[in-house]
Amino acid sequence: MSETKKVYKTQAKKATKSSVNKAAVVREKRRQVALTAFSINELVKRLQLQRDSKALCPKCKQRDTLTIGKHEFKCKSCKQKGHTIKLVKLTLGISDWKAIAYIENLAKEKTAKTQPTTKPNLETKPTPISIPKTNIPIRSSNKERIQKTKQQNKISDIVTKYTNASFKKTGNAILCRCPFPDHEDKTPSFSVNDKKGVFNCFGCSKNGDVISFVQQYKNCSFKEALNLLDPIPLAQKATVFRTISKSQLIKRCVNIFEQTLQQNQQAQTFLRDRGIFDGNMAQYFSIGYDDGAINQLLQPEHVTTLSEVGIINGNEKCRFYRSLTVPLWDAEGNVVSIYGRRIQQTKTSGKHQFCKGNFSGLFNATVFKAVSEVILTEGVIDALSLWTLGFENVSCIFSASNIPNLLIDQLVKHQIRRVYLAFDNDSCGNKACINLQQKLQAFSIEVMRIEFPEGIKDANELLVKYGKPKTAEIFSSLLEKAKPLVKKENIPPQKQNAGSNLQIQWSKRQGRATGCLDYEIELIARERGAMRVLIIATHNNNSHTDKLDLFRSQARASFANSAARRFDVASAQVENELEQILLYLRKLPGEALGKSASMEEYVTTYTAKERKQAQQWLASKGFFETIPYDYDLIGYIGEKEAKQIAYLSASSRKLSNPIPLIIRATSAGGKSALMDATAKLMPDEDALYLSEISKQALYYMTTDKIQHKLVIIDERKGSEDADYSIRTLLSRGILRKAVPSREVDGEIRTVIKELHGPISYMESTTDVNIHPENENRCLTLYLDDSPQQNKRIHQAQRQCFTAEGREKQRQSKEVIQRHKVAQKLLKPCLVDIPYVNHLTFPITWCRTRRDHQKFLWLLSTIAYLHQYQRKTYVEKNDLVVVSELEDYEIAYKLAPLVLRPSVSDLTDKHHELLKGINDYVDHRATAERKLKTDVIFTRSEIVRTMKWQIHQIKSYLPRLVEMEYLLVVGSMQKGATHKYQRNYQVPDEGNPMTWLIPPDKLQNTVETTQESQVVEN
Repeated sequence: MSETKKVYKTQAKKATKSSVNKAAVVREKRRQVALTAFSINELVKRLQLQRDSKALCPKCKQRDTLTIGKHEFKCKSCKQKGHTIKLVKLTLGISDWKAIAYIENLAKEKTAKTQPTTKPNLETKPTPISIPKTNIPIRSSNKERIQKTKQQNKISDIVTKYTNASFKKTGNAILCRCPFPDHEDKTPSFSVNDKKGVFNCFGCSKNGDVISFVQQYKNCSFKEALNLLDPIPLAQKATVFRTISKSQLIKRCVNIFEQTLQQNQQAQTFLRDRGIFDGNMAQYFSIGYDDGAINQLLQPEHVTTLSEVGIINGNEKCRFYRSLTVPLWDAEGNVVSIYGRRIQQTKTSGKHQFCKGNFSGLFNATVFKAVSEVILTEGVIDALSLWTLGFENVSCIFSASNIPNLLIDQLVKHQIRRVYLAFDNDSCGNKACINLQQKLQAFSIEVMRIEFPEGIKDANELLVKYGKPKTAEIFSSLLEKAKPLVKKENIPPQKQNAGSNLQIQWSKRQGRATGCLDYEIELIARERGAMRVLIIATHNNNSHTDKLDLFRSQARASFANSAARRFDVASAQVENELEQILLYLRKLPGEALGKSASMEEYVTTYTAKERKQAQQWLASKGFFETIPYDYDLIGYIGEKEAKQIAYLSASSRKLSNPIPLIIRATSAGGKSALMDATAKLMPDEDALYLSEISKQALYYMTTDKIQHKLVIIDERKGSEDADYSIRTLLSRGILRKAVPSREVDGEIRTVIKELHGPISYMESTTDVNIHPENENRCLTLYLDDSPQQNKRIHQAQRQCFTAEGREKQRQSKEVIQRHKVAQKLLKPCLVDIPYVNHLTFPITWCRTRRDHQKFLWLLSTIAYLHQYQRKTYVEKNDLVVVSELEDYEIAYKLAPLVLRPSVSDLTDKHHELLKGINDYVDHRATAERKLKTDVIFTRSEIVRTMKWQIHQIKSYLPRLVEMEYLLVVGSMQKGATHKYQRNYQVPDEGNPMTWLIPPDKLQNTVETTQESQVVEN
């Protein structure tokens, strides 16, 4: 290096060092000025960190926890402390130097206001001051709304509205019993002051204003409580857009479209003309319509985001104007795109619209998890047409020229066995069939072609021409006549040439494959939608080991790329060999993979013939009476009414108010057998059988894991730990738990875990006494343990070893499948009971409030099960089934088995024991010629007379003593003989079911009422 260059380099270093030092001095000076420019109190006001005269912590957002000095602060809650710069930094979420610049701008504003007014200099332009928004602003409109809500809602009126409380005035305050369910208040301790608008409970220490009362009583957020007291009109709700993610923004648009469809007659007319105006379907698929209103609702800051996802076009207008909209979903259940069907075609755009640059997602994406056969159409309208006919295992490809890759992935991942193609009856549809068949052939999925009648182009045209009932029959026959495009290959032998160069050998759960690499494969787990394996690839004494799911294309590509880099082979060739291995393993039967690795299909599937048989059964008169005989075929004998009640409880899972059931019997009394038989008749995916459930298990299930499902706990002992959570889920229909969780940024935040119900619930127990909180939430069913029932069971057990018994076992498979299909055909609905005001029910005890509700649920479930025989109508997009008097007759017959606890402290077994004692006392009094009151007996005598087991006598006798039906004679000490005598001063209860109005009397009452109404009109 020359001397000149050395000199220049030395001078440059000195200059750089000098400038760095000067910059550091300037920055430090700016920092010191910013630290003392404002006090903490001034910044708290400017940053709007004050709520109700109390400062908020900028970190944890807790109120009244800040200790404020002149230039320093400290939070008692989260222990955060610092100076003025840190306060601004935490509040605005910005860096230190941006916080300093923000304080400097505030200081300039403050100086400008305090300086005297002078003539402005027109030659210099003012520097604009950019003040960032805070993360927790409170708009004046919200403050006014909160203040207005507090003034307009008198707190005593709100408490009365939600709790029916009765107040007693004392001074300026009024008192009542605490309305909160977790506080059992025996004397009034809940004080309300209407003048101040506050409440306070001296017992449980809960207090606050009218909004916080609703918050605590309804267990909801501040915003939800405010909306309950001051509802926002629908038009205003739709205008609120906040800073949200792309997926949430698409969902918000979908909600607006959905609301618009409910009010737009033109869009509804289009659907009606197409034969697909179905409220349940519109709600299920979130179908909507864009009439242009969304253009006025969007805020400018969201235009860029919506343009990126393709909803807004280049003119900043929604591309779905005058189009029906259907959201499209990905495999994880997220809305990723929107399909639009224009109802008025223009010259500039076609009928079908998608989010520009965002052609992703599937129609009815969840169907692939639930079935093994899928119907595919070309368009969404055709798919909706089939869905409204009852063929719910339907999806579509959107376009004959472009088959979505996600569709292929879902078909393969969920092991769909057969695909029916209901494409358009034209050249494009035929080409699409061939194209899709070629793609699915590699995965051994059988492809069937549905051929529409001559002159019919697609499914919707068929529906419009013939109407729903006839179209359903025609399409069912077309399904049966569908022809395979290519014959399905047989299952490969254990050793074969899986590809052109790949040789595979397999034994149990391990195997070898030889191609461009040598593979050692060990199967870890074969589950629905997953094929996890451990693969060791070797080449020239080098190896590469990885564990992957062969169903995931991303995992196969990653393995292929890693192997290609390590062994210097083509990654495409390795990936191709992995696909061949996957294809080979999928074709193997479960035994070849090892029993522990194979899983049986758990989703109920059915053919068109089975569907028709199930519909005919549901529509047949008296089918409900055949249910006990179907139980007999599958091995559960006797107990006619008990079987009907269990079946109703399980079927009610689809309703908004399912019927929980506790089955009580002695050991070996058939409790588990009844639950097993009932679960067999339900769709496999709708029944969850558990031996035990831990205290926290429900809280950590996915949100809708058990929603509208039948949950069976084998024994009461297995659910005791989760008692509280089960009771809450049965009562509220939802579980919420707040738990601390460490986030990605290292901070610990509270996360709300939710589990949505409702569920139908069954458990069994041998306990005589059940906790009242559990018993009054469930129907209680007692099983028959008489000698006659034992005899019937013995006969059935012996019959299993005869030809007749084996024939019944073969028939049972058809019966089980018929019930599973019938359950899937039943649609969720509301129930209208026209005669409900004429019903009667006991009012003596407080628990009858719940028992009366359970009786109405029982009646509703019977009507729901008969929906194919009852009148129906649509009310605000909900299907409503009209109950008839026949439903009440069934409920009246079943009520004595499950509603006795509503009016009696004695169960059926107690009454049976009391009757046996009365007969024994009568016999002794007659034989010994003495008064009944003089007859003294022991427990052993009752055991010999009634032929009960001693533990049963010990279980049921104490209740009769407590109710004073029996009097204790002599000592009850340990070792002494327990002696009793009958107390006839306590009368027998008689028949408790006299509280219910008999069906014939109800019918006369209804007819009389109808006649009087006719006369009045």
